[in-house]
Amino acid sequence: MRDRGKIKIICRVLTLFVYILTIFLIFMEASVLSELDITILPDLKESYLFIITICTIPLIIMMIIALIIKYKFEEESKVNPYRIVDVLTRLVSTMPITLIASYYLFDYFNLDIIPNIAMGIIIFIILDYTFKFTLQETMSVSFITSDSL
Repeated sequence: MRDRGKIKIICRVLTLFVYILTIFLIFMEASVLSELDITILPDLKESYLFIITICTIPLIIMMIIALIIKYKFEEESKVNPYRIVDVLTRLVSTMPITLIASYYLFDYFNLDIIPNIAMGIIIFIILDYTFKFTLQETMSVSFITSDSL
């Protein structure tokens, strides 16, 4: 996609912001867990239902929004709504799920800072591409292979 529309530029800037914020939060989480050797959220380990709720409700909402857009814009272009939902999914779903999964893996493996950060970034990349592929298929915009500026 070679357009330079306002929505695309805004969505790309927000996506870059989400990437930077996620990596910063992974770094902070890894450094706090490995240097201070404390559990930040001890109550979180006992409340699995709360964690599942935090992870699944935003995903369900994003998929419902994607389906509504898919069937509302049947004859029109869905590229701009897809971009907006894609950024929202990264912010609302991918980032919290990454941080929660990273927290558990950091605490379980108890590695140094660098391996923890690398593991968190890998988790984010896997979740990001999975959600991106799922959104593209859900909204029938799988023709978008590269949406970079």
